[in-house]
Amino acid sequence: MRLNWKVILSAIMFLGLGALTAATPARADKADDTLKIVWGSNGPIESVDLYFSTRRTAMELSALIWDTLVWRDPATFEYKPLLAKAWRQVDPLTLEFDLRDDVKFHDGTPFTAKDVVTTLTMVSDPAFKVRVPRNVNWIAKVEEVSPTKVRIISKAPFPPALDYIATALPIYPGDYYSKVKAEGMHKQPIGTGPYKATSVETAKAYKLVRNDDYFKNSVKGATFIKNIDIREVPDAQTQVAELIGRRAHLIWDITADQVDQIEKMRGFKVLRAETMRIGYLGLDAAGRTPNKVLQNLDVRKAIAHAVNRDSIVKNLVRGSARVVDTPCYEKQFGCVTSAAAHYDYSPEKAKEFLKKSGIEKVEFDLYVIPLLQPVAEAIASDLGKVGITARLRTMEYPGLHDAQFKDQTPAVLLSWGSYSVNDVSAMIGLFFLPGPGGLCQGRGPARLAEDCRDDGRLGRAEGRLHQVGRPHHRAGLLAADVHLREELRLL
Repeated sequence: MRLNWKVILSAIMFLGLGALTAATPARADKADDTLKIVWGSNGPIESVDLYFSTRRTAMELSALIWDTLVWRDPATFEYKPLLAKAWRQVDPLTLEFDLRDDVKFHDGTPFTAKDVVTTLTMVSDPAFKVRVPRNVNWIAKVEEVSPTKVRIISKAPFPPALDYIATALPIYPGDYYSKVKAEGMHKQPIGTGPYKATSVETAKAYKLVRNDDYFKNSVKGATFIKNIDIREVPDAQTQVAELIGRRAHLIWDITADQVDQIEKMRGFKVLRAETMRIGYLGLDAAGRTPNKVLQNLDVRKAIAHAVNRDSIVKNLVRGSARVVDTPCYEKQFGCVTSAAAHYDYSPEKAKEFLKKSGIEKVEFDLYVIPLLQPVAEAIASDLGKVGITARLRTMEYPGLHDAQFKDQTPAVLLSWGSYSVNDVSAMIGLFFLPGPGGLCQGRGPARLAEDCRDDGRLGRAEGRLHQVGRPHHRAGLLAADVHLREELRLL
């Protein structure tokens, strides 16, 4: 039994490029024609509606249940037709799509331009409050030209539009979504994708059945497995036990040590692969939390020099992961690795900066999700060697995310995969852009506040990045306006 439709898996990494760690028995269970997947060590899916979730697993589930207008080939990154059979750039602001006329939603409703208009108009409305506004806030309006033709008009020239459309913007049945909103779509998903959702138990389990009416010649390929059962299991070791006990056929987001353990066993296949994800240690440089110690630049420099990132990548993450100095994935369009400052591992320099800070006792809470706890322990150990105390506080991702945006976390260890959008705007927006869904709120030191404002240098630079088509121009702007500011390099 085969599953010819490709699901792009991903994993967490630290300050480098992610190494996917997935383990599977040789075949799925033939007896009941069911593929059993266990995931969740990076936190459960908050909502099946992708517009209200930041979980990587939600992206995989979304791609099974729904379709986007275009498909980005995971191997070549080439854009290919999906719900749209052709498209064109009408003018600098307008993309026009010719839609397929042979597609139906899982409830039998025909797919038309109205569904595209309704979905994207709803999610791009600020009042709808999607989880990641920057995925849709570039959209000015969506127009129906005919039942099989639609136009998406951006607020300003936006070169990465197709990448966002291909990775982060699934299309829903318009009338149904208007009626039930995100909560209803989560409880009873309806899409056009290769699988139908038959059961959703929030943060626990999802059952899918093959969509035998899925439109022919889809670029996603044919589906060969009838059922997919997915369970959320937060403990990685329990996932491994489920796999070894043949109660799961596929698991992911497990530790490197667990991968090595499974790789030595007969009957299992381990896949390690690079992903578009960076891990980061976020520090409260703006003084938003009661603990103000991290506002001191010399303290932040001491931390940067104290952490042995190379050792963490080599011993804990492994695979193809590597250390990066930029707040973006190096292959994303506009990411300039040469422009970033590099802080080498040097306990001696760390102690010098700590002494220079004039602060006798540096202590703070470091918040981390369970999957990254081994990395956090290594960081805390390195910091302890130079006289800095980091107290670990482990939380599941949804709670930690909320605490972070409520200014309750002086330091966090997290990661961001930017929905796999192959443009730097999807990555740096989390850190440097103002408004909902971003960490840059303009409440810190004068320079940081100035750079965060909508009318500040960074806002203007971001606008220019979207209007310039030549890579070297975009790269130069990014280097000048983002990477060379010390306050922003040391988050």
